[in-house]
Amino acid sequence: VSCPVSYTYHWHAVLVCCRAVITHYLCCIMDLLHQMKVSTPPPPPNLLTGMCPCRIKGGGQAWGANQDGVVNSQPGARVVDEREQMAISGGFIRRVTDDARENEMDENLEQVGGIIGNLRHMALDMGNEIDTQNRQIDRIMDKADSNKTRIDEANQRATKMLG
Repeated sequence: VSCPVSYTYHWHAVLVCCRAVITHYLCCIMDLLHQMKVSTPPPPPNLLTGMCPCRIKGGGQAWGANQDGVVNSQPGARVVDEREQMAISGGFIRRVTDDARENEMDENLEQVGGIIGNLRHMALDMGNEIDTQNRQIDRIMDKADSNKTRIDEANQRATKMLG
């Protein structure tokens, strides 16, 4: 039973590392998109002469202030589930002969229950992290669309001026 426990902790460490790398890359993408927005200067006033200088109304929600979704703290205390409550209250099996085999079975079931509980909590953490990263990807897509709209409008204005 000790072999799966080591695998559980190994995969948990791998998943934590991958989650950190993905979060880092998403933050880098957000920074690059923000730099694109900041480094794109507004058109000079003489280019707007004779045209209606309408501002883009869309995309404002994508550029919210400091809402990058970075996790700053770990989740709070967890609720004890039924299996853990059963293990706390006196074991997994009903004692008949109260011998060493029953003790060993109970210990093995406690270890298996612990492994399953760890896997469950890892899955919940991964689900929460995936939800957070999906929201961050949605914000990245909104920012990219906003940048594309701004660039397309600037190109149209320049084409009208030159054409």
